[in-house]
Amino acid sequence: MKALVIDFGLCIEHSLALLGNRIDTVYYYVPWQDAFPRFLNALIGRGYEDEGLMRIDRFWDYVDAVDYIVVFDTYLGDLVHFLRQKGYKVFGAGPEEMLENDRWYSRKLQKKLGLPTQETIRLIGFENLKKYLKENENKVVKLNTYRGSLETFTHYDYKSSEPLLEHLEVELSVSKKYVEFIIEDFVGVIEPGYDFYVVDGEYPDKVLWGYEKKGSGYIAKVENYNEMPKALLDIAEKYKKVFEKYQARTFYSTEIRVDERGKGYLIDNCIRVPMPCPSACEMIVFKNWDEIITQGAEGILVNPEIDENIKYVASVSLESEWANEHWLAVEIPEEYRKFIKLRKHLKDGDKYFAVPGFSSICAVVGYGSTIDEAIEMCIEIANSVKAYQIEYNYTGLQTIKEDIAKGEELGLKFY
Repeated sequence: MKALVIDFGLCIEHSLALLGNRIDTVYYYVPWQDAFPRFLNALIGRGYEDEGLMRIDRFWDYVDAVDYIVVFDTYLGDLVHFLRQKGYKVFGAGPEEMLENDRWYSRKLQKKLGLPTQETIRLIGFENLKKYLKENENKVVKLNTYRGSLETFTHYDYKSSEPLLEHLEVELSVSKKYVEFIIEDFVGVIEPGYDFYVVDGEYPDKVLWGYEKKGSGYIAKVENYNEMPKALLDIAEKYKKVFEKYQARTFYSTEIRVDERGKGYLIDNCIRVPMPCPSACEMIVFKNWDEIITQGAEGILVNPEIDENIKYVASVSLESEWANEHWLAVEIPEEYRKFIKLRKHLKDGDKYFAVPGFSSICAVVGYGSTIDEAIEMCIEIANSVKAYQIEYNYTGLQTIKEDIAKGEELGLKFY
């Protein structure tokens, strides 16, 4: 059987992982069209033809030539919905992607579901944001929908935020009067989350849940779904009916802040593969990745097959600022290849190259029966990856261990 993946260049490894017992060919498409198209997006994912991943330049030529269509990322929900309406078997976020991309809608829904909800307001225009931040402290500022234009930041007070705001005002320029900001109270003392998938409102019996430090580390535990901590389980249960209504067939993750009383506040939904570290771990832990996705596209929930020796997983993201503007050769030992999940790249013979324009090169995965075993394996493999100006940042893993200890005190049993 054959599958067609439409992607923005981050999910080459996820597409390769589809190749297995059910799928022998994956057609991989990254949109490259523009008034003045560049060659780079048309190169992402090339070089894997001998493994069954075929890089294509025309999506619609292949829609009727495949058995399944897969979307790992968001912002293609209208396409997913259209294809499903036409009878195609699709795995990926449809209209339910708004649970992630429309933060204002998601926060209102959270309250409607009866979940703990942090105080949240919506402001239109940069001047309104600036005025509000002058009068308020300890807030979290997010951009609605267009997340590539602004990373979420914590506003402690106006003096500390002023340099960022000055930079942002120049960057937004004429558009600053139209930008929609979401401002929330800063809540909780730790930030766990869960990572799994959903098919028509059903969840798998085994999941990953753990802690992530953005850009520097992730540690998760393999757990029975119904044995997750209550602060996480309560949120997942409330969203079952929502996903059933949408007939959602997609990956699903969360970021949750837990306070001193053990109460969990949902701060962000992730209605796609969580990148880079959590989904890198999912590809290793869920041995029947191809079956989960293809059967899910047909509305059938398949539980993950997991090696009984894997109790914990650890992952780090490796970056190189050089790759933002230059080609980057990445050396990977063959014996570790399956544990190193590259992002925007191509393969040339037996060599790997990161395509210019993205500093996040890869996520590295380790696992074991203990947290320390998983971390040790992860760091050993990460140290084997060689590239110009690559950054080996393992501080997040130690910080996560501290969060795990705090979580234990609040009843989030991890050991």
